[in-house]
Amino acid sequence: MISLGVIGRGLVPTGFELVGAGRRPIEFRTVCTLLAALLLLLLVDANAAAAQGRPLRARPVQSLNFGDLLGGIPTTILRTDPVNSGQFDIRGERLTEVLVELLLPSDLVGPGGSTVPLSFGPGTAGYSPDGSIGSQVAFDPAVPQPLRLPGNGRGAVFLGGTATPPGHVAVGAYAATITLTISYLGN
Repeated sequence: MISLGVIGRGLVPTGFELVGAGRRPIEFRTVCTLLAALLLLLLVDANAAAAQGRPLRARPVQSLNFGDLLGGIPTTILRTDPVNSGQFDIRGERLTEVLVELLLPSDLVGPGGSTVPLSFGPGTAGYSPDGSIGSQVAFDPAVPQPLRLPGNGRGAVFLGGTATPPGHVAVGAYAATITLTISYLGN
């Protein structure tokens, strides 16, 4: 899974943390066991990718940026907006079919838990086999999308959406995370 920030300004860092249950800190043995299990999963994934040829990869290039929002006034960013649309680059085996799934947030979250509703309708996502923002084929980001990688094994997914701030919204930075999951379909 690859995550992309949705923001008012700047990139939202994503990551994970290892937290132990209960009041005790995680024991070294537990950490080693978890790391060994993670390594095993990585090896299984690497073998599956090697069976397909080139490993399948995605990386966030640009966050979906709504800029400054005014209370009560919706802001829509088109997937074709070169400055504000979100973008993921995809790399994989040439001329293969992949499945792209997007986990979309329902709100931006800001100061004190304030929220701004988000919406993503049919056609707010696009796929470009040559990576160009001008040659996209639109799709519904709420529906898993099969895509064919071109002869160079590279493509790009672009995303727009709408932020609808309430009339009285707290001033400050708002953020959310979009997660893209990609897998080979075997075709």
